[in-house]
Amino acid sequence: MTLDNLPDAWRSLDTSSRRARTLIASRLVPWLLTLALLGCLPTSRGGSRGGSSNQGNGTSDDDDSASDDTWNESDDSGNENPQNAEEVNAVWEGRLTITGTSELCDWDEEEDWPWTGDNDNYAVTVPHDGYLEAILDWDTVTDYDLVVYFAVPQGTASPDETVTNNADTGPESYLFEDESSEGDEIVFGIACNGGEEGEYTLEILWED
Repeated sequence: MTLDNLPDAWRSLDTSSRRARTLIASRLVPWLLTLALLGCLPTSRGGSRGGSSNQGNGTSDDDDSASDDTWNESDDSGNENPQNAEEVNAVWEGRLTITGTSELCDWDEEEDWPWTGDNDNYAVTVPHDGYLEAILDWDTVTDYDLVVYFAVPQGTASPDETVTNNADTGPESYLFEDESSEGDEIVFGIACNGGEEGEYTLEILWED
């Protein structure tokens, strides 16, 4: 029996079926092509550590090392007094290195009294809760004292700690016994009481 001999309802049903198959095929082929292309795409290398990815939010999972920074003494800071200590505006965590120069260290007791040499003071902000250590070092034959104020002094004030030696060579260090709080401002002073002029290095170490 040919299609021409079929009843009209059957011919209509067969025609509708062919149209449906054509429509399904036209929509199915692009979808299958898309799946094929996705299956060939390269995967990212290595993956993310810890099962998460921080790309795009400004942090890095594999960058867990503490940041260091260096601060050079300002030429016009006027940091002779701890009350007006030079503000160290550094972003640091782990190690902060301050470099400076002492001047007019060699003085005459009779002519220069009561002058006591060059004094440089730096106000350092604690980056996080933790413990600090200060290390002062130099290469010249100079009598330095490392002075520490646990807060910026107001008016006349005596240092909370003073570290000195009689060898005229470095280093000198002070290890904080108590934990410091994030945001605390501590003043470190370098007092040059005699000897040669020259450069010094003050390292502030932080650990939790």
